[in-house]
Amino acid sequence: MRHECRSSAMTGPLGRGLTETNKATPKGKMAKEQSIGATSIERSMAVEMPTSNYQPDPSLIVAIERILQRAGYGPLHLGAWEELRANKAYRIAVDETAPRQEQRSLTSIVIKKARPTEMDRYDPDATEWNPAWRFLADWAGAQFLSALPGEGHHSPHFIGGDREAGVFVLEDLGRGESLYDVLMGADPERAEQALLDHARALGRLHRDTRGRQGQYARIRDGLGPQVVQYDAQAWCDLRTALHRLHEGFRTIGITPAPGFDKDYDTLAQAIAQPGPFAAYTHCDPCPDNTRLLPGRVQLLDFERSGYHHMLLDAVYYRLCFPTCGYANRLPAPVAVAAEAAYRSVLNAICPELADDARFGREIVHACVYWIISNDNWMLASAGEEDHQWGLATWRQRVLLRLDLVAQTTEQFAHLPAMGETARICLRRLHQLWSDVPAMPLYPAFMALETAGP
Repeated sequence: MRHECRSSAMTGPLGRGLTETNKATPKGKMAKEQSIGATSIERSMAVEMPTSNYQPDPSLIVAIERILQRAGYGPLHLGAWEELRANKAYRIAVDETAPRQEQRSLTSIVIKKARPTEMDRYDPDATEWNPAWRFLADWAGAQFLSALPGEGHHSPHFIGGDREAGVFVLEDLGRGESLYDVLMGADPERAEQALLDHARALGRLHRDTRGRQGQYARIRDGLGPQVVQYDAQAWCDLRTALHRLHEGFRTIGITPAPGFDKDYDTLAQAIAQPGPFAAYTHCDPCPDNTRLLPGRVQLLDFERSGYHHMLLDAVYYRLCFPTCGYANRLPAPVAVAAEAAYRSVLNAICPELADDARFGREIVHACVYWIISNDNWMLASAGEEDHQWGLATWRQRVLLRLDLVAQTTEQFAHLPAMGETARICLRRLHQLWSDVPAMPLYPAFMALETAGP
């Protein structure tokens, strides 16, 4: 399923309540199967619970063995398979009958495979949208980050892949916690430290990939066509979104502030031409797309990643993880501290980021981009029933993020018409949705709220 800026047809009167069945399709990212009460053993690679009864296709086994042999491992035997995410990611036990001295021995690997749909078979040469698009982007990211010099260690080591078979192999980091697990715990100090480590990991990702777009492009272009070309725009092409915003404004009966379209043009240019802010950007650094290791955070899943405006990642704390099903609120001081931790990694090499005024403007651009691209500001569907996605409903997300974006435009005195329009929308939506509770804090921080000042 592709993510696009889109608006849905009205299905009922404005203000209808939360559906009991929760069958509505989430706005933005494809809904992930949720297992909120499940143990944490595999959220670092996927949100579904692992199963071990998967029966792989024999041709896939042959392709994986061939990848490992080309990488210098073997002879070996693939043992039990553990499904980490349905028809996509697996842990496989490995028995090396004669491990080579110069290679690290393997006891298990993680493989990721293309996930075709009933409508679209996997075709790495397709010139129209195809499941290969995300798979090859994920492959390219993993290979690119593994090839970086220095002490990057941004993600699991890439071992190899088979383009025709639609599979690539990564080192297995083993079982462990993700940022999500810590946020869902009960230790606010540990949760804050994990968020700071996550922010620094994103900062190092951007620091180490600035100026290496050609290296990444050679890997990605060598794997197959990039069917969807959004220039520097990660999830949504802003060139197609303005009329949908206005459609939503008409739906809820408001008029945008004077100068809105001019602000929009400023935003679109800043995102499409990030200049010194261009870097390899994750574009989905959700709490479950991480693995916590001693002293560092590993980033996972690069299906949406590419060279974009790097502050699209940096505002994830300020906007409470705008593309994520596992989204709850962060305390404002924690979000500020995470943003500062991110910035501290890059200030020395990116003078534009060290410039407070420039930094503020770019933060505004990134924030407004996300509430457009993730459909939080696409209000033509405002009359549909609310729906739960992960930890919060769509309406909770809309109300929280419109307020946060308005605050950010005011804080940095930039894109004022868009900020005022966000305030106008908020006032109207509070009239239409009078019974929407505030998005809760992550459980790790709930004790701070109940304790009060």
